[in-house]
Amino acid sequence: MKKTLVLIVLFLPALSLWAQNKPNRFVEVGFDAGFSFANNYLRTGDIFKETITLDLSKMAGDLKEGLSVFFDAHEATVLNFNLGATWGFGLFAGMDSLGHINIPQSMVELLTQGNELHKTYSDDFGLGAAVFLETGFWASARIRRIKFTVRPAYFIPLVYLDKSRAHYTFAAKADGTIAVIGNYDVDIFTPLPLDDLSIDAGSILGKGGADISLRAEYPLFRNLVIGGSLTHIPIFPAQLSDKYTMSGSFEFNSNIEDIINGDYEIPDFEPANESDTGNRVVFRPFKFGIDAVYRPFYIRLLTIKPTLALVFNNIYNMPIYADFGVTGELNLARILRVDAGTHYEDLVWKQRVGLALNFRIIEFGIGVTTQSQQFLKSFQGAGFGIDIGLRMGF
Repeated sequence: MKKTLVLIVLFLPALSLWAQNKPNRFVEVGFDAGFSFANNYLRTGDIFKETITLDLSKMAGDLKEGLSVFFDAHEATVLNFNLGATWGFGLFAGMDSLGHINIPQSMVELLTQGNELHKTYSDDFGLGAAVFLETGFWASARIRRIKFTVRPAYFIPLVYLDKSRAHYTFAAKADGTIAVIGNYDVDIFTPLPLDDLSIDAGSILGKGGADISLRAEYPLFRNLVIGGSLTHIPIFPAQLSDKYTMSGSFEFNSNIEDIINGDYEIPDFEPANESDTGNRVVFRPFKFGIDAVYRPFYIRLLTIKPTLALVFNNIYNMPIYADFGVTGELNLARILRVDAGTHYEDLVWKQRVGLALNFRIIEFGIGVTTQSQQFLKSFQGAGFGIDIGLRMGF
């Protein structure tokens, strides 16, 4: 039995070395999908409890940057032709969406610790979201030692919301007067009027935009490949002419004694909803990244993949930020792959574990992620994500 195990251990790396330049399938169709959400305070188990218990005395101290919520979802269908290690091409179509909500730290402090006399609480809320449909093709070729990949795409923003305006002011004066002022103005851009659900496919398609992604890989050493990528280089933007505006404001002034006695009036707060025309130019988030593939044993048995990227994304209040991370992958004869990694992507820390089984004709993969805007809480289940992938071919 021991000899058999030793032979298996020796055989798998040898088989991996023989097959490492051979594609898993020459022709394949596939599907990918995933969903995730994250926050920087509550754990996933706390959210689904019947009764949520909050320690208000610690909450403000824990949320130095406010309360943040993030979500994203994606799906894609692909048709790939992998013609050896020299070149390949394919088609793809899918959807990508993401969004965030940020409650400022001053509001958290006001709600959890109460107000202080002579102190004014005033801040802005953060809100942004986007949903993109895309379709396109990719092609790759190895020229000398460099592998080049191009990926042009046509995209249509189904929903686009950025730079929304939401503000509040709370002041408690020494004479017992309380003043509260709030207002918001949110513009949601779409490729069709929301008050007319009749779909004009030609009109929607005419409002899309185009971009191109480029990638290059170079084998610096036999066990180290370095790569660089430019993602979503604009060719021409999407033009959204339909706008749905939600706006409202209120103002409240009263004395603490009147509030205690119930002698006050709640201000009239009727949000205004309006459909209008606008002209919003939309680009997808642009990313400039570098990465590496390092195989310490010179074969696919163990691979380490560090990544670093600079991102330009108008959906966030911080439009320029960095993504980075590292993944370790164990590959047994290209049949079983296990990976684990930590990444900081779209201002969210992500801890991922994945598993893939490849049986030549069919391949299935699944990954689970715990995540949060805070590093330590990303290990504590403050957010959760799952992604799956399927490939079939020969």
